[in-house]
Amino acid sequence: EVLLSGAIALFEHLGDQTKAVEARIELGCCYYHQGLFEIAHSTLRSCIFDLRHQQCELKAVALIRLAIIERHSRRLHEAMTLLDEAAALEATFSAWTHGRFETELANTLKDLGVLEGKKSYIDRALSHYREAAIQFEGIGNLRYTAAVENNRGYLLLSLRRFDEAAKHLNRARALYNGLGDNIGCAQVDETLGQLYLNSGNYALAESSIKLAVNTLEDSGEEALLAEALTTQ
Repeated sequence: EVLLSGAIALFEHLGDQTKAVEARIELGCCYYHQGLFEIAHSTLRSCIFDLRHQQCELKAVALIRLAIIERHSRRLHEAMTLLDEAAALEATFSAWTHGRFETELANTLKDLGVLEGKKSYIDRALSHYREAAIQFEGIGNLRYTAAVENNRGYLLLSLRRFDEAAKHLNRARALYNGLGDNIGCAQVDETLGQLYLNSGNYALAESSIKLAVNTLEDSGEEALLAEALTTQ
């Protein structure tokens, strides 16, 4: 937060308003990660207001980030409105922005589908997860590809499409393992534990969740550890 605030001040001193707004978008994300949703919301709103028409991709990034906050605040229809606004700028997206957009659209549709019990939302979410994976894989961002595959597998698990879920979860774990990302592997192991539990394969469920808990116990990731312990 301090470093980003310093960057904003320097960019404004240099008269580079675009870079100043870009840093303010990151500052809004910093507030969000601290759980300061209200100030994150106002910071990102002001960034969107300040961006000119020729800064379309940066505006889309701000809209996507704000949609994430709305989703976590359980204002799902407000999040969809923001994503619809971002979609109008899709022609300006880089592959990375496109992947982030598709991921957040899928996450929001998934939550709406669960809340309202609409299969059409779930089907759309799966389609957007697929597109997000294509975008991230296309630019070699394997960590984001793995995260999308984990989300996709979890959604298929909730639909009790176990074989499909296992395919995507095992791919996510292989990607995280190749990156040496133990926390990512543990998150997938926790999801695999749920998969095996729900499909009645208790030995594999126990093995997977033990792997997750053992990794997360010394990681400092207390929220993830709590989820794994609940599954265990």
